[in-house]
Amino acid sequence: MIISAPHIESINFLKKYHAHGKKILIEKAFGLNLNEAAELENFIGKDKKLYVGFNYRFFEGVQLLKEDIFKGKFGDIINLDFRLGLGHQKGSENTWRLEQKQIPMGALFDPGVHMIDLINHLTENTKITAASYWNGFWDKGYPEDITILGKSFENANLTCRVSNVSWKSIFTINVLGTEGYGVIDGRGRSYGPQTYIRGKRWGWETAENQKASEELVLTSSCENSFTDELTNILENNGSIAASSKDAISAFSMMSDIEKLFNS
Repeated sequence: MIISAPHIESINFLKKYHAHGKKILIEKAFGLNLNEAAELENFIGKDKKLYVGFNYRFFEGVQLLKEDIFKGKFGDIINLDFRLGLGHQKGSENTWRLEQKQIPMGALFDPGVHMIDLINHLTENTKITAASYWNGFWDKGYPEDITILGKSFENANLTCRVSNVSWKSIFTINVLGTEGYGVIDGRGRSYGPQTYIRGKRWGWETAENQKASEELVLTSSCENSFTDELTNILENNGSIAASSKDAISAFSMMSDIEKLFNS
């Protein structure tokens, strides 16, 4: 069973129809806050497979980047930088997507929850240490442009910026290590095709310059992410797909970030 609806409505659909599916895929974010997500998980019980639609995990570049990070392709990780921003369309302030009750944490909730899930998916031992926000364009009383600082792995710096007032659509992940780096840019459509580039430390020694030494690993439209997510759930028991526990982990991190807004 697939539930794809505005955030508030998806909760009601899950409670009403959960008995009809052995495997359930509900679109992100699985409730509106940490308490609601935990309540929903308990409500469903352990006899069903429950997945949450964090389809960014299925971008080809993201999958290759994760493999490179954990195989030590870049050496010890020095820093990771995540950026996701969009500007919506004229009149979006009158739609459900920007309603305060639908995205109670503002840009941290949408689009930010996707990046929070990717931070959890691509890193280990991550702790958020500082966060700040700007608001004032959509005038809905929630954060619209957010900067997050943290630590990951052994001692790597982590930065993340999410925004719903980014007039240039942006999706980038930069990973720097002692042996090299990986850069993802774009996620299809208005963001441009996704590219994944790898570079080696001091690559310029064997090329005209550092840029010329870089390897273009792939270019992708990202159009297959939803199909690949569903295939993974149906055929591979969700080996990559986000579980309800992953969604709860994302909410836990967002809750920590919210507390830092006021510290």
